[in-house]
Order: sequence, then C-alpha cells, then structure tokens
Amino acid sequence: MDLQKFLEKLPQQYQDWVSALMSPISEQLTLLSEKTASYPDRNLFPLLNLAVACLQPDEVYCQIGCFRRGSLVAAFCHNSDRCGHGVEAFFKYDPSGEKLTVLSQD
Repeated sequence: MDLQKFLEKLPQQYQDWVSALMSPISEQLTLLSEKTASYPDRNLFPLLNLAVACLQPDEVYCQIGCFRRGSLVAAFCHNSDRCGHGVEAFFKYDPSGEKLTVLSQD
C-alpha cells in the first residue's frame, strides 16, 4: 500500500476532518452506507475505499466478514481495477444462498 498517499488523501475524504462533526464528502459512499445499513459509523466506507485505491498493483484486499456487503462494495467503488476477496461463512448466516447471490451481483 502506498501509505504516504493514503495519509495525504485521508483528510480530503471528510468534511470537518478531526472533529466530532466529521462526515464523508462522497455522497455516493454516504448513500451506500444508508442503503445497506451495514455499519453505524458512516465514516468507515471512505476509509476503506481510499485504502483499496492506494493498494500497489501486486497487492490484494481481503475482508473477513462481508455478510452485509456494504463495506466490501464501498471498498471497491471506483476501484474495479484492484483485486480483492471477501470471506464469509454464508452457510451459517444464509442457508438459502440469497445473500450470497446479492453480494455476487454487487
């Protein structure tokens, strides 16, 4: 990961950086957070998205736990040229396979 790039660009992802009122600038990631209701902290999605954007070409993003799908989709929003894997025990949470189908479509 290009850590320097990540640290330089991180404050640019948020309004009111380093304040209690900090919020994402990206409307798309904010809407995704609201739509999926995956995480109560809407500030997570821009951080994951930037982290994936800063990966080196030979690096892979791996997320353990992607059942609700929002964070995995957010990580790859506008980062389709990056490589990543989501790992989840769908048999435990989704015996019908419905959630796995939805995640595969996203």
